[in-house]
Amino acid sequence: MARPSVPRKSILPPVGIAPVSITYTPAPPWSDGAQVTRNSDGVVFIYSSSLNALTVDPSLAGVAKDAGGFAITNLPTTPTNPGDAASKAYVDAHAGGGGIVDAPSDGNVYARLNAAWTNIYDAGTY
Repeated sequence: MARPSVPRKSILPPVGIAPVSITYTPAPPWSDGAQVTRNSDGVVFIYSSSLNALTVDPSLAGVAKDAGGFAITNLPTTPTNPGDAASKAYVDAHAGGGGIVDAPSDGNVYARLNAAWTNIYDAGTY
């Protein structure tokens, strides 16, 4: 019995998506164990000739593992991009008080109404 013919589909690149060019410093070719930085985001890799691949070195990438789990280390003093991590010291120094003040402590029951504390028994009908 003959197999039915199946029309072949051509695979075209997605419309409107430009090819991505990723650059590294230093530029390839790399020797085994070379430290390589991706220029777009500063992530540091180590080149492995046996894998023919770049691998992330946690200590260079700012991630350390100890008995307590993973910790981010070597953070910059001041984050510069919206997605950058911030150290506890930076957050503590720049965090606004924020939050909601406590309700009065006078024995009454309060709820929030129009961004203020209101005694629920004096609030009326809404």
